[in-house]
Amino acid sequence: IYTERGVYRPGDEINISVVARNDDNTFPDGHPVTLQIFNPKNQKVYDRTSTEGKDGYYNFTFQSGPEDPTGNWRAMVKAGGSEFSHTLKIETVAPFRLKVNLTPEKTPLTAADRQLKAELQSNYLFGNPAAGLDAEVKITLKKQPKTFPKYKTYLFSNETVDFKPVEQNIYQGKLSDEGKAQIQWTLPSFESAPSALLAQLEAKVFEKGGRPNMGYASIPVEPYDYYVGLQKPDFEYGYARVGAELPV
Repeated sequence: IYTERGVYRPGDEINISVVARNDDNTFPDGHPVTLQIFNPKNQKVYDRTSTEGKDGYYNFTFQSGPEDPTGNWRAMVKAGGSEFSHTLKIETVAPFRLKVNLTPEKTPLTAADRQLKAELQSNYLFGNPAAGLDAEVKITLKKQPKTFPKYKTYLFSNETVDFKPVEQNIYQGKLSDEGKAQIQWTLPSFESAPSALLAQLEAKVFEKGGRPNMGYASIPVEPYDYYVGLQKPDFEYGYARVGAELPV
């Protein structure tokens, strides 16, 4: 469950994206997925079921009201008998003063690339560079479903590999006079990668009062030159009889 940003104001339009996956890393097109939203008083204010999903991707739009209560709201997603929740923050906050950009030197990365490099650039909204401000950057490296449009019924991931996401702080310091910092991180070994990966960068540049302004970048990582796909058997009702022979 994803949103465009971490905090919203009363009256903002909130776009919520849902990525649904079964145990075999697939999801049937058009399968009904329901989103319910509850305010901080636990009152249900939104309830919609969508059958417009493609490859498990769904998008919902919720229009908050200018008089809505602030605090932690709850988005509840129901799909295939399972329920998942995500916290939505609606707060009355002062506008951010900084623009924060992360620019990767190369994207996507491959197994031949041993270094991830990116430039952090921050400016005040009126244009001047955010010189001398404190900044930090965190990276999250996690598995990413590998799909090919021509092979939608194939699985390109080794589901027997339990790949744990890698989270690490990779930069902490002050921005230069130009409001910049050079980010560099040595990539780990990809020998145990089950399939494609995704490196997500999160930057925080702190105003002089200590409030963070955020910037993000995502870099696809291709650990392998080639991918072998396994066509999933057509199970009846999603199950197969133990010992049955199935074409693969």
